[in-house]
Amino acid sequence: GNVGDAFVDVDTVVPGTQVPLRAAMIDANGWATPTFIYVPRGKYQLTLFGTEPGAAVGDLDVAATRTMTIIGTGAGETIIDASPLRNTAFSDRVFDVAPGATLTLGKLTITGGRAPEASNEYHGGGIYVRGGAGLFMNGVAVVENQAWSAVSNGGGIYFADGAGGIILNSVITG
Repeated sequence: GNVGDAFVDVDTVVPGTQVPLRAAMIDANGWATPTFIYVPRGKYQLTLFGTEPGAAVGDLDVAATRTMTIIGTGAGETIIDASPLRNTAFSDRVFDVAPGATLTLGKLTITGGRAPEASNEYHGGGIYVRGGAGLFMNGVAVVENQAWSAVSNGGGIYFADGAGGIILNSVITG
């Protein structure tokens, strides 16, 4: 994969430019047109600490007004895991969908997220869908994610006021 081609390739054994998932998403956020990211089978761990919305660390961000589709090879085969961030001072969710953005997910697992402890940021351990944003899922497993505390909402997914979406053939548990 190369930056700009919307393919993730993190196989360090195969020669060529390697593009991690985060880099592919940052690249896609720069495009005004809808973008597709195809993620091969494997476990993709989020390990860069940070809790600033829109930053290139912590969770994976979909920028405001962007339309992004991320497709794996199957739930249980393509796994996006934020558990390395979970029990640190910089816990973070897996995906943060900005106002006006649209995220479509298919054939993957989202796990290990924990919403950060910040004012109005402590909801949505797996996915935070902000007001005016949309989330569409088909064939996705959202498992073992946490809101910040017992008084927070959306351990798996949190839809803020004005957000919406469609969830098909998916599981949200733990």
